[in-house]
Amino acid sequence: MTAFIKYGAMVLFILTGVVFGQVAVAATYTMTPADDWTVLENAQAGDVVEIAPGTYDFRVHLDNVGTADNPIIIRAQDPANRPVWDLVGDESHLVSDAPGSYTAGDRGRGCWQVGQDGGHYEISGIVFRNCRDSASAGFRAVNSGPVKLTDCLFENNTNGLTGASEDFVVEHCEFRNNGKTFEGGNMTHNIYVFGGRFTMRYCYNHDSHEGQLFHIRAAHSVIEYNWLARPSSYVGDIMSCEYLCDGAAQHMTLTGNVIVQGTPENESQLIALYADEDTGVAEMNIKLYYNTIIGTPRSSGQTHNLLNLRNDSIDTHATLENNIIYNVGSIAELANVNMTNWSVVGQNNWVTAGTDVTYISNSIEGSVSPFTDVANLDFTLSENSTAVGAAESAPAEMPVREYFLNEETICAYRERQTADDLGAFEFGTAGNGIDAYGATPITPPDVDTGNIDTDFTDTSDSDAIDDTESETEYGDTSIEDTSVTADTEASAGDTGSGDDDDDDSNGGDGEATVGSDSAGCGCIISGTAQSQSVFALLMHMLF
Repeated sequence: MTAFIKYGAMVLFILTGVVFGQVAVAATYTMTPADDWTVLENAQAGDVVEIAPGTYDFRVHLDNVGTADNPIIIRAQDPANRPVWDLVGDESHLVSDAPGSYTAGDRGRGCWQVGQDGGHYEISGIVFRNCRDSASAGFRAVNSGPVKLTDCLFENNTNGLTGASEDFVVEHCEFRNNGKTFEGGNMTHNIYVFGGRFTMRYCYNHDSHEGQLFHIRAAHSVIEYNWLARPSSYVGDIMSCEYLCDGAAQHMTLTGNVIVQGTPENESQLIALYADEDTGVAEMNIKLYYNTIIGTPRSSGQTHNLLNLRNDSIDTHATLENNIIYNVGSIAELANVNMTNWSVVGQNNWVTAGTDVTYISNSIEGSVSPFTDVANLDFTLSENSTAVGAAESAPAEMPVREYFLNEETICAYRERQTADDLGAFEFGTAGNGIDAYGATPITPPDVDTGNIDTDFTDTSDSDAIDDTESETEYGDTSIEDTSVTADTEASAGDTGSGDDDDDDSNGGDGEATVGSDSAGCGCIISGTAQSQSVFALLMHMLF
């Protein structure tokens, strides 16, 4: 059947090219819970698939190619009532056992996957829930072409989002409570990117069940105008790029984010740079501009670094300008200050009095909160804040937007009037936010915000950066976890859902075997989809 469809499509393409010339064929289809995966997987460049509200319980594998001008668009029919991919998420309902057309060994690695041959997908308004299996995810890109995700919710999955893409863009999305519970294997995260290019903006990424809010191996990553709060392990990191690495250096830029540390398992660091394997990358670079960073105070003498730079593993370079760094013990810690392979520079950052500001200059120290109401998570600037009017930066570094609004009104932005003030919010900026659809966002149900220390505390003993707890070198031994072996991504068709040869061929995810390739995959396309692709419809008419 598959071979016939592909052959027929090829013949039809030739016929339409000869008879009609270069005619663009595209259509809009509706998908309902009565349909299977066929309409989604058959969509071609320019096609639009609108998914009706309801619950769907099968896997999706996308391997077609759109173009920049004619992407393949998959979207919620009603964004106010988003369709839900829910695979139950217990030991009796593994992703690899769910129905789906894709039967390779890595079929369990995501509820939705975009394969190596797929690209230029724009997907919006989908809920990915309870997608659990060894190293699985709600959504996975397998070294794919460009993919854009908008207004999606990732919750209760093994990983929320994972994989690598030539251009992986995530906007207006929420990530919460992702992380393994019974699956075994290495550390899991709200977001785990293996390489390529990654951009996240206007997102609410919070309360990971395990691991980091963002675990990034991308060659180039931009994280801007997000609210990032309460990781399970620590906020995030850059680790060795594995795929689509694009040269000898990795770069990450964080602009205009609110970062709330919370009470993670590893309180000694917020962001780490560490080469956990040799992939040919020679250096890691991180830049932080106009972020509002809220630390959780630690006892005097305990390690509490905004940045942990493991320059004993790779060249590391950091730049910090125009940030507000509140209740964090020190700006940065180097694994080996005697080496010459590192740099930390920055200026015009507001810091809590007593913070160790070694390496940066012209810091503005304050013993009073610069915010309107820390207790209620209102990190806009108070009228008398010393952060007002203190910014100095080149135009390329200036934010043009800011996250809107807090942890109740989420996943939106508004235009920033100027960039004269420090931190993620400009004093006096007003107006409604803009959500994924150009409208004012609605307020979702309340979310437990956890514990944030709202009282000013001098947390730093600048003469004692070694932690007095039973932490080993560089705070907690696990930048990743107690084992720093690579969580290597499997290529398309690899046995990455837990088959034993994954460890040998790719460095290994340390995954437990979940079954053979034939385990309940629902391989035969049922034909229950009421909508068909353009090519399938034309073939029916012609033949």
